[in-house]
Amino acid sequence: MMIGALLCTVLIGVIIRLLADESKAWLPWITEQLIRRAVKTLPESQRERYGEEWRSYLNEAPGEIGKLVSGLGFLRASWKMSERQVHERSIFFRPARLKVYLIGEGNVALRIKDALQSKPELGMDVIG
Repeated sequence: MMIGALLCTVLIGVIIRLLADESKAWLPWITEQLIRRAVKTLPESQRERYGEEWRSYLNEAPGEIGKLVSGLGFLRASWKMSERQVHERSIFFRPARLKVYLIGEGNVALRIKDALQSKPELGMDVIG
């Protein structure tokens, strides 16, 4: 009975050690995948910059768990940044759409043209 309990304790210890080593081996790959996914959600103009910054930060961060938590934080931050970008675009276009219904045709064309010219980062060309 005593030998069986000792063997179970040793076996459980070995299994836990193997699982810990395996998870530690996978953590760098997981954090890299988190960064890749986070970078993909960013606007095209910011991807390279943040990808380099986040990888540099993880290389300097101590501990594997801390790197995993930071990778999850980067993913969350990229979602917020992309949501903010979409929200800013929708706020920008909403007044132009409202003016179509509130102001005559000549003024609408002029106001939409002025608004688009003030936002060249959206990649829109104004004809005329």
